Amino acid sequence: MSDLLQIVKLPISMGASRHPLAMEFTVDPVAAPYLVSSTRSVIWVPEAFGNVVRAAVRRNVKSNGDFYKEIVEAVAQQGTESGWGNVFPYSLKGVQGALEYLRFFDFSDLEIFVKQGTQMQKRLSSQLEGCVVTGVSWLKAGWVVATPKDKEYLGFLSRLGSTSIISVVHNPCRGIAVAKR
Repeated sequence: MSDLLQIVKLPISMGASRHPLAMEFTVDPVAAPYLVSSTRSVIWVPEAFGNVVRAAVRRNVKSNGDFYKEIVEAVAQQGTESGWGNVFPYSLKGVQGALEYLRFFDFSDLEIFVKQGTQMQKRLSSQLEGCVVTGVSWLKAGWVVATPKDKEYLGFLSRLGSTSIISVVHNPCRGIAVAKR
């Protein structure tokens, strides 16, 4: 699997050229903060109002990986700025720290994303037992991302047509840990 988020098909039947500008989604209020798609970027929503968050449709997103990279970078930046403790140095010890961070939140079934074809991918595949190591093209070299294997915990991405997406990420401070240069 190479998806950071759960891929869902939303029940929208408006034709290829017509879809909403934004949608509201019910969320668990304890899963804040949320990271939602906007028309040009991703936006942090600190809390849900009435258990609802609004996400905008982003057009011209050619691949899910482009969007995943944006999410990972936003989570790493916010994690550093807010002192979540989810950002570690790019090393085997840093990756182990990222895994321990997720295990603190009682996740046992974990997945690691690493740039495919790198020495780090080979090293992690041979040295980390009980953890899925997935090489992906969308991640920058020098970055490793640890998540629960169950992507439903992190949120979803939905394609609306061939180049538009909408997404809500919940639990980013508890469900995504990063080791980076």
